[in-house]
Amino acid sequence: MTPPSGPRPRAVVFGASSGIGAAVASVLADTGATVVAASRRATTPAGVRARAVRCDVRDADQVAGLRRRLDDDGGVDWIVNAAGVGFYAPISGEFVAQWRDIVDTNIVGTLTVLAQARALGRQPGHIVQIGSLAGTRPSRTPGNDVYAATKAAGAQLLQRHREQLRRDGIGTRITLVTPGYVGDTDFTRNYYAHAAERARPLLDRFPPLSPHDVARVVAHALAQPEHVELSEIVVRPVGQPD
Repeated sequence: MTPPSGPRPRAVVFGASSGIGAAVASVLADTGATVVAASRRATTPAGVRARAVRCDVRDADQVAGLRRRLDDDGGVDWIVNAAGVGFYAPISGEFVAQWRDIVDTNIVGTLTVLAQARALGRQPGHIVQIGSLAGTRPSRTPGNDVYAATKAAGAQLLQRHREQLRRDGIGTRITLVTPGYVGDTDFTRNYYAHAAERARPLLDRFPPLSPHDVARVVAHALAQPEHVELSEIVVRPVGQPD
């Protein structure tokens, strides 16, 4: 991505404390954007040139508070929602707490981010949502049922948001980035946290994507001319057949 000319773009990245979100914050900052890194932990990895703020997408008041601060600072050009969780939580057994966390983060959190984006005084130029290939076809990851369903729902919500914006005459670009297997994320580290007896390697069939692989795809979508919208991008490891 070529560093932007003119005023530096202002970006907010949700889920920026680790994984894909942290990589996106790092890549965008390296290309010259001013980045707000929003997350539950209010941290960023060492070397990421971004301003960390505490914002849990499950908490509507926190997201609304961040939106007001962004408005006070002149608005935001790019919103990237990389906040998401997934655990081994099949449609059976005692996984109610895990189901709720997945649904609240991946569905309610997406709704909250989109609603607060619409409430901005100046509409952003681009919204990017990180989805998952698990939401597009039956997943081979065991116990992934609820996570996959929420990622499918997130894609539908993004499409409905685009349709509403266009009806209202708003040209905010909307991009869904749909990765396959990605290593070095909280998902891969914590997937079996609530079912340790079932733990087995998730990424042992082929080399996975890295978070920075996905972040570069996000940056590519943001770098397109203003009249070009990459509506959906599927990115997977070469070794992932489906």
